[in-house]
Amino acid sequence: MRFAAIILVGLGLGVAAGLAVPSAGLWLALPGELFVAGLKALILPIVFCSVAGAMAKLGSTPKLLRWLRRAAFYFVSTMILAVGLGLTLVNALQPGAGADRSAWVSDSEAPSAKPLTGAAFVKAQVGKLFMDPVKAWAQGNVLGVLVFALLFGMMLGRVDGGGAWVPLLESAEGALSKLIDALIWCTPVGVFSLAYKQVAASGIEPILRLGPYVLCVALGLVLHGLVILPLAVRLFGGPSPLRYLRGAAKPLMVAFSSASSAATLPVTLEAAEKELGVDPAVSRTVAPLGATINMDGTALYEAVAALFIAQVYGISLGVGDQIVVALTACLAAIGAAGIPSAGVVTMALVLHAVGLPLEGIGLILAVDRFLDMLRTSVNVLGDLGGCSVVAAAEPEPPA
Repeated sequence: MRFAAIILVGLGLGVAAGLAVPSAGLWLALPGELFVAGLKALILPIVFCSVAGAMAKLGSTPKLLRWLRRAAFYFVSTMILAVGLGLTLVNALQPGAGADRSAWVSDSEAPSAKPLTGAAFVKAQVGKLFMDPVKAWAQGNVLGVLVFALLFGMMLGRVDGGGAWVPLLESAEGALSKLIDALIWCTPVGVFSLAYKQVAASGIEPILRLGPYVLCVALGLVLHGLVILPLAVRLFGGPSPLRYLRGAAKPLMVAFSSASSAATLPVTLEAAEKELGVDPAVSRTVAPLGATINMDGTALYEAVAALFIAQVYGISLGVGDQIVVALTACLAAIGAAGIPSAGVVTMALVLHAVGLPLEGIGLILAVDRFLDMLRTSVNVLGDLGGCSVVAAAEPEPPA
């Protein structure tokens, strides 16, 4: 907890520096960019080595399927709860009712977004699953590398128990873990720099201007992250809410500052295994999956944003339309990449599904980065919960 407190101090100092000396620019922002680059460089190597090695040793397809089935059930359940909470709050608070959209964005500022069709969207997601592994690696496609690593590892386990590959993968995984440990010590500096960069670039004026909308989204994310997720993890047999949130402290700080669940993945794995005691075979299968498909925060945000835009334009959405928003928000969130502002891209799918003007995306762009930091934190918290829930369901090994 002491190290997490240092990270929190770094975050606060970064915000203060961004407000006080925004002109420092490049020099104070550079360490944060290097920190994120280092995290991203470790994502795919550790996913491949750890997952392939675990599957080769596991040698049990039924156990893997049990893990994936339980993780998927948990992820879908919490995402439905997140969307339901978001819709409840936006209907109750009505943050966009009576608002003058011309005060926030002009037509020239509104982005042009190409409507996405459901079929094209699903086709794109299936393409990510079964992409050429070299191409997937080059494009940073975590899901494609994860699927290949799972299949490759299972086949390795059927060839003389993995042969010489298992110790080789274990050695590579150990070296990567040492690199992660070294990078973790740079977290306070990285968080300070990333917070400075964000505040120096946009300040806090956009947040104040869109206060009711920001408050609605933030309230939903805080309630889901600090109340619903800890209770859901406990209900599924995981650790107590206090231990769960305490163990998530470091990845939450990195997720908030980087706004990338994929970049936070190495820190998420470390927290799952060292702070929450999750079996590495479980965490290194579930966490990468969660980082690519588990987006509770993104789903909640997209549902609230869609109804906010409808309220600003004076468009009434009935129960049926809101159900469509909920389902589409879940689908779009699952397809959102674990990178900054991916939710804005998939927002076009949600708006198109219920006939809302795509230009409405321009209303929320000014505060999207800040809300992206919040929703990414909730996404990462959900990934940790998935690891804990799957691990808790496994029988204790014989003494």
